[in-house]
Amino acid sequence: SREVTVDFGRYGASKALQNMSRGTAFFNPTIQGNDRFFRALADPKTRNATLFKSFAYITVPTLAFYAANRTDPRIYDIPRQERRTFWHVMTNDWRPVTQAQLDDAGISVKDLPNRIKTENGQTFINFGTPYKFPKPFEPGMVFGSLVEDVLDKYFMENPEAFKGFAKNAASAFLPPF
Repeated sequence: SREVTVDFGRYGASKALQNMSRGTAFFNPTIQGNDRFFRALADPKTRNATLFKSFAYITVPTLAFYAANRTDPRIYDIPRQERRTFWHVMTNDWRPVTQAQLDDAGISVKDLPNRIKTENGQTFINFGTPYKFPKPFEPGMVFGSLVEDVLDKYFMENPEAFKGFAKNAASAFLPPF
């Protein structure tokens, strides 16, 4: 049962780390998560299974979400840090609105360019909700977010695709202080 999740009963030999774990939220789980992940990758008995599971359960869903969302401009309204931490499912619910309704609400097409469209003289607004699902912390950064950034760099020809990645990776891998 201690291998199913992070072993919260394991604090290490150092008194300083034990005290830090007791006084800082998520300090111990971050260290334990990194330790488990890297031990599984380093152990020849579990390396292939760990890589396969990471690919199957993180990279494949990441590729599917990326393919589904790549042409939806609303995904790029979400801050990159949040896109690196969550998978997003963008839903559509286009409803017709009149210009008077937009004026009464104080909304212009410039305010919501990715949620308003005009077809055949009729204006529609998208009330679809983006749902988000958390990625695993450490492996999600390597097998998910890094893959998305590479795809952004390639498909979107985005020179800033990796901007902030090191900071996001550090927050996933380093314990909070």
